[in-house]
Amino acid sequence: MKVATSGGQRIVNKLAIRGIGWLAYYKDMEGNLFGMLQADAAAKQ
Repeated sequence: MKVATSGGQRIVNKLAIRGIGWLAYYKDMEGNLFGMLQADAAAKQ
């Protein structure tokens, strides 16, 4: 994953938001927190 290879760190593992997609939170090299959402209507855990 580009976040990790660029010096960032995963803060929260990806988790399913049922019927919407996958969500994960990361911290970049400067300490900024951000989330990423991947759309996937079939997401469930």
